[in-house]
This record gives sequence, structure tokens and C-alpha cells, in this order.
Amino acid sequence: MSKILKHQGNIHIGSMHLQPNGVIGYHEAVVSQLLLVVQGEGFVCGSDKEKVKIGAGQAAFWAKGELHETSTEKGLMAIVIESDGLENGISMMIRGQEGERNDYKSG
Repeated sequence: MSKILKHQGNIHIGSMHLQPNGVIGYHEAVVSQLLLVVQGEGFVCGSDKEKVKIGAGQAAFWAKGELHETSTEKGLMAIVIESDGLENGISMMIRGQEGERNDYKSG
């Protein structure tokens, strides 16, 4: 088992299922958010609107107030963790399919 984070305080953990060609439109993160893709692939972007490919086993992090979007052509499933101050407790490292190091993709 790999530790994802250690956090004290209120935290919200949910699942997100996007169908093919699904989009969670450009919006502001009300609190810090960690998106953990567990199945499928898609794209994330932040304030710069530059789309970054993301797939199963990878994560994206957005700080409170950061504008961002998630989209997919083929569909994806992810776990979303949201809380104030989340960035202070993240302890996981994500490795891409080719073994490259991708600590956190900030959109």
C-alpha cells in the first residue's frame, strides 16, 4: 500500500466518472484538489489552459483558487480529494507507465 496523504481537518473524497468526450468545464478550485486517475485517460489544464495528457496511475493537483479543467475523449474514472491546505500533506509519488517520474501534474 502506498500512502497518498496525511491530513488533519475536514476533507472530501469522491469518485468522478467521465464518459467518452466528457468535460468538467473550466472553473476555480474552491479548495485544494488532488485528482487521482484510476482508469482511462484524458487531459487536464490549469490557468494557462495548456492541456496535459493524464492517465491511470497519474495525478493532478490544483491549489485553492486555481482555474482548471478536466476532459477525456475515451472516458476516465478518478478519485478526487479536496480540502484546505491539502498541498501540505501530500506524500505520494506517481510514476508514469514508462517509469518516468511525475510527482504531481499541476494543471
